[in-house]
Amino acid sequence: MEAIGWSQSQMEVSSARTIPCIPRKNIVFLKTHKCASTSVQNILMRYAHQRNLTLVIPILPKNHYFSLTRPFQKEMVAGAPWEILGYNILCHHMVFNKAVVEKVMPKDSIYISIIRNPVSLFESLYEYDELQDFYHMDIEEYAKGTKNSSIVMKLRNRSNGMGRNQMLFDFGVHPAFFNNRAMIMKAIENIEMNFDFIMVAEYFDESVVLLRHILCWDLDDIVSLTINARMGSYKKNLSEEAIKNLEDWNWGDKMLYDHFLKKFHKTINEFGRERLNNEVQELRKRRNDWFEYCIQKKVEAKNLTSYNIWSNKVTGYVLKPNIYNETCEDLVKPEKYFTSEIRQHQLIRSLTKGATFSNYGPLSLRRLIDLKFLKGKEHAIARNMLANQYKFRRKKFPFIKNDVLIKK
Repeated sequence: MEAIGWSQSQMEVSSARTIPCIPRKNIVFLKTHKCASTSVQNILMRYAHQRNLTLVIPILPKNHYFSLTRPFQKEMVAGAPWEILGYNILCHHMVFNKAVVEKVMPKDSIYISIIRNPVSLFESLYEYDELQDFYHMDIEEYAKGTKNSSIVMKLRNRSNGMGRNQMLFDFGVHPAFFNNRAMIMKAIENIEMNFDFIMVAEYFDESVVLLRHILCWDLDDIVSLTINARMGSYKKNLSEEAIKNLEDWNWGDKMLYDHFLKKFHKTINEFGRERLNNEVQELRKRRNDWFEYCIQKKVEAKNLTSYNIWSNKVTGYVLKPNIYNETCEDLVKPEKYFTSEIRQHQLIRSLTKGATFSNYGPLSLRRLIDLKFLKGKEHAIARNMLANQYKFRRKKFPFIKNDVLIKK
C-alpha cells in the first residue's frame, strides 16, 4: 500500500479551504482499546451515516466488534447483504490483518489508528474490563506480580483478548513475540508502512485537526464529545512502583508508543505549531458551541434509558428537550446503539439496490434485522421486501422451521 504522507496541497489547506481538495471517504480505522478510539469512531460513523456511506460491520444484530481474539477474516463479513453497496469505512474493533482488510476495502483507503501511553492504557483496560476478576488481584498486585517469576506465566494469559501489550495485540502482533525485541521492532516498521497516520490520545484535538486535513473534511465533521470515558470515581491512582513495573511489563507497547509519538511531533512541526494551535482552539470553540446547543446535562451511563450502554462506569449525555437535530443525536449515540441503527439502514439500502438473501445462504432474517428498530417508511419497505422473499426462502430452504419473517 502506498503511503499517503503529507503532500504539499495537504500542508497548505487552510480552515477556509482556499485550496480545493477532494474529501476522502474510504477509510480503515484500527480501533485500539482504551485509546479514545470510540470518539474517533463516532466521528467516522457520523460522517458515513449522514452521507449514506457504507460501513463494514458485523452481520448479527448484537455484535459491534468482529473479534477480540482472532485476526480479521473475510468470513466475519461474508454474507452481508450490504456488501452490494461497496464498502467505505471500517472502524469497529478487530485484530488487524492487513492481507484480509485489503481484500475487503477499496485500494485507495486511508489507514489510520490511535495510540496512548501504555501505563495509562493498561490501568484503564484493567478497571474498565474488570481484569481483577480474571487475574484475582487488583492492579497494584498485578504490577508487583510482573516481577515475580512464579506467577508471570499466569499474568501472560489474556481475558477475551485483553492484557499485556494491548496495542501491539490490536495491531496484529501475536503474544508469542512479546519478548522478542527484534520481532517487535519489525512489527513497528510494518505498522509505519501500512498506516498513513497514527493519532495520539494525549493529543486528541491536535490529532483530529491533522486528520481533518488528511481527509479534506470540514470542521464540523471532526467535532466530537468524549464517548465511553470512565467517570473519575472509577480511575485508580497508581503508585510509582506500579507505574514503573507496568511500563517494564508493557515494554513492547512503550516502543510502539515512543516511536509514533516522535513521528507525531515531527508531523506537528511540519504542519506548523502555531497554525495547529490556532485550529485546535477553533475546534474546541466549535465543540463547545455544539455542546451548548445540544446537551442538557452530562450523567452517569446507568441513568440513561435511551441507549444500551456497554458499561455503567462511563459517562453519557442527555439531549435538551425538543432537540431533533441529527448531528446532536449522532454525537451522543453509544457505539453499540449506533452500530445497530446503521446496520438497519444499510440493510434497507442494500435491498433497494437489489440484494436478495437468496444470494447469502440460509441466514435467518430474524438474526439480521429486528424490525422494532425500523420506523415509518423504512419499516414499510422492510415488510414489503421481506414478504416478497418469503416464498423463495421457504422453497429453497424447507428445513428452516417457524422462521417468522414479518411481525405485525
